[in-house]
Amino acid sequence: MLRLIILLVTLIAAGPSYISSAQTTEAKPKKSVEPDDDMLRHYSREIGVLYRRLNIRSLNDIPEKSFVEYKKYVQNGTAYVIVHPAYYIFFHDYNDNKLVIERRSGNLLKNIVDVFIEDYPVGNNQMLQKMREGQNKEKDFLRKAVSQKGLVILVLPPNYINHHDYPYHKLDEFGRYLNEITKGAPSVVYIESRGHESGYLTGKTLSMLDSFLKETGVKTLLIGGGYVGLCVENFFTEAGRLHNIDKIELMPELLTSSPDFIMPGGNW
Repeated sequence: MLRLIILLVTLIAAGPSYISSAQTTEAKPKKSVEPDDDMLRHYSREIGVLYRRLNIRSLNDIPEKSFVEYKKYVQNGTAYVIVHPAYYIFFHDYNDNKLVIERRSGNLLKNIVDVFIEDYPVGNNQMLQKMREGQNKEKDFLRKAVSQKGLVILVLPPNYINHHDYPYHKLDEFGRYLNEITKGAPSVVYIESRGHESGYLTGKTLSMLDSFLKETGVKTLLIGGGYVGLCVENFFTEAGRLHNIDKIELMPELLTSSPDFIMPGGNW
């Protein structure tokens, strides 16, 4: 825990300034992206390919006797954990500067994360620039980890498709992004956090993760994701309760800060 506190202090000193008290904003209606029915019918074949069910195995669905099969993906005793990937784009609270990206009707070429990184106009908005930079780093890391067949554990919000702040219920854009970025790699698994805005785990999930890491011989956990000081810190605390892990470290380049706490010179 001391190492986490020191790192957080370093990150805050090197990064953007943080506000000491919560900003109050007028509540805004939550937005749901509803694709046009004619578009859904016209592109039904493409949609059927792009928006299949999540193609990543849940640790819940893997028999404990099969955990040892994942040992071949553990490199130098290390596993990577990404807490709440792409959280800003898909799940951040609508009432606090929530970004909702809508694709043009029939334009299914890119997933929503790539639209945000490559096409969304951020201009001089420092907060959006920072979030885009962080998301790009996360995406590049996942691609590299998958290509090198490293063991990656994603911590997803529970039952995310029904998350109250998730706007893409009809076409599951988060699922599409995860499928495309992981390419169905068998070296990637996921668990669910206890809550949508928490990185803590249920007792059952923590015990299952403990067994999985023991059977695969993992001794080091490297953690990234969002948000630093919030869900990432929650998971860091949980990881400290694992029995066979010798080292737990954060990956600063893969940590994102909540936009609610970023104050980029007043340029929002």
